[in-house]
Amino acid sequence: MRRVITLLSAVAISTALFGCANEALEEATIAVANYNAAAATYNEAIAPYNEAVSNIETAAQTVSDAKKTAQDAINRGEEPFDEETLQVLKEAMLAADDAIAEKPKQLAPAPDMAIRDDLDKEKLEQLVEEANRKRAISLATPTTSAKRCC
Repeated sequence: MRRVITLLSAVAISTALFGCANEALEEATIAVANYNAAAATYNEAIAPYNEAVSNIETAAQTVSDAKKTAQDAINRGEEPFDEETLQVLKEAMLAADDAIAEKPKQLAPAPDMAIRDDLDKEKLEQLVEEANRKRAISLATPTTSAKRCC
């Protein structure tokens, strides 16, 4: 959020210093600032979801490793002290197979946009259109509640 405030302040200062000599540049600056603010909000919104996806991947790998270790012990024919332990282990491995869910995909963060110094009026107008389109379409805050995925 600080980045957005800094960017908007820079826009305000540059507009005050240089005036509105180039309307296309001013419009592009505003559109890019609005996009970057929306991108920052979007990235903040998806961060907990992406962290949860990483945790799911880590937990799934832990279960997979434990199952492999258990299966290796079974394959070697090792006998536990308690005869029921082997049956309990096999049942736990089946339950683990049922418990592992399909791994969700992480959401890609939105990159910042910038205005290059070498853009002409036509390129600036295209940049405005792109920033407005991406802000409207791509940065709709996703619903990432755990209730939806499980």
